[in-house]
Amino acid sequence: MKTLFTAVLLLVLAASCKQEESLTTLTGTWKLHAFQTGPNEIEREPAGLGRSVIIRLSDDGSTGKITGHTVNNRVFGNYQLQPGHQILLPGLASTYVFEPDWGMRFLVAMQHTRTYWVAGNQLILFYDADNETQEKMIFYREK
Repeated sequence: MKTLFTAVLLLVLAASCKQEESLTTLTGTWKLHAFQTGPNEIEREPAGLGRSVIIRLSDDGSTGKITGHTVNNRVFGNYQLQPGHQILLPGLASTYVFEPDWGMRFLVAMQHTRTYWVAGNQLILFYDADNETQEKMIFYREK
């Protein structure tokens, strides 16, 4: 009887964990505030850009659309959320006008983004800059 109770409890816990994971969504408008390339290496948005990097995400917890802009270009495409906070950006595209370093870093980093984390009003996108070092972009939710 004790074994049966333990098995049922484990099934209920596993089902609730799976249900909670499927409810994760990145939906919202997010502004890029910083790149973090090491434990104490944070580069914040430079002054005087004229326009910040903004992305708008809309998903159902599984598939979604991304729109927004860099400093000089529009970005658009689709994304997929997968278990383990993984994100796939197979169809990300942008217009292409000369881009200052801040916007170009964002575009390159998005091509290498593999995982994400959401905590309150903060979205962190992790990317592999050189296939060995995991760096991150830090976004804050816009109101």
